Amino acid sequence: MSRIDELIVEFCPHGVEETVLSDVCDILRGQRVTKAQLLSEGKYPVISGGVTPMGYLDEFNRDENSITIAQYGTAGFVNFQKQKFWANDVCYTLLPGPKVITQYLFYYLLSLQELLYSLKIDAVPAHLPQNRLKMVKVIVPPLTIQEEIVRILDTFTALETELEAELEARTRQYEFYRDALLNFDPQNPHPLRPARLNELIQTLCPDGVDYKPLREICNRHKGTPITAAEMKKLNTPNAPIRIFAGGNTIADVNYGDIPEKDVINRTAIIVKSRGYIGFEFCEQPFSHKNEMWSYSAKSKNIDLKFVYYYLKINETFFQERAIQGKLPQISIPVTDNFLVPIPPLPVQEEIVIILDRFDALVNDLKDGLPAEIAARRKQYEFYRDRLLTFKPLENTN
Repeated sequence: MSRIDELIVEFCPHGVEETVLSDVCDILRGQRVTKAQLLSEGKYPVISGGVTPMGYLDEFNRDENSITIAQYGTAGFVNFQKQKFWANDVCYTLLPGPKVITQYLFYYLLSLQELLYSLKIDAVPAHLPQNRLKMVKVIVPPLTIQEEIVRILDTFTALETELEAELEARTRQYEFYRDALLNFDPQNPHPLRPARLNELIQTLCPDGVDYKPLREICNRHKGTPITAAEMKKLNTPNAPIRIFAGGNTIADVNYGDIPEKDVINRTAIIVKSRGYIGFEFCEQPFSHKNEMWSYSAKSKNIDLKFVYYYLKINETFFQERAIQGKLPQISIPVTDNFLVPIPPLPVQEEIVIILDRFDALVNDLKDGLPAEIAARRKQYEFYRDRLLTFKPLENTN
């Protein structure tokens, strides 16, 4: 029997009484702040209920360690404010009474997050009325049990926070290390580069490396004329051809859904040329919207993954050269004429091996740190829901 089970048997053998939110806490609306009053920097964040502050003020109207719930926008979103803050008028703040520990109530409401979202009224704008929020049912066991639940869930939260900090540190390390590996000055070998890589560079390119325009080492490919609506309609999970649009928008389609001539069956680098300017590496059959383009290697002496990594570290260069309009956009000559270092193939391959390992650590959703965080979050949610499930109070009359 767990410590929680022992406490439940001791303090509430007949179950736990269910009540409503307004019986255990005060629910306060914040105070309106206009855009003109907001500061870009200030002592206290202005909270509307979401994660990101609206801005800042040099005064506060709520204390630290408070529960907030969004009334508009992401109506129903539960958050915990660790510092003093200004609650805007579209933000509810919950002030627990003596029967409930603030952190316990926060964890309990997190377990009801989907329910809270469902309570909003789909008007214009959508919002969560206070009278609905007040009637949300909550179970409040004795304080001793609440304390033990908070202790356990705080441990899970601390572990998740630790993993997220580790991921952030490893991401910064990866980006710094990637830049070091792609520095080819033979007279100044970077101290972070492995000895084997330094030896390869000093042996195979003692006088440095040549730089060539992307158009000379790669073939450029056109995409397919397709709209976002058509992509959505054609999208079939696990279909063999992936179509890329701007941002993270993709669709998987079958052969025959788009013209055969528009399917690219070579490993390639996709240029996301409009909106957020960036690059995508693709090894499966693919296509992309026709305002984008892609590159495949012309020669077996080019490791295309090496070229991709070099383009990634220079994304800012391309973003700064985008034509500013409704959406930033670059033109084909910007990438065609971009100079890429071309060390001998063994050097390219060694760099790719090293960077692939780092990339998997910080980005892989199956084996890297993101996968570990996702697994811990799933475990946390499972235990949280189990800990917050109580037997209803029995009728002892």
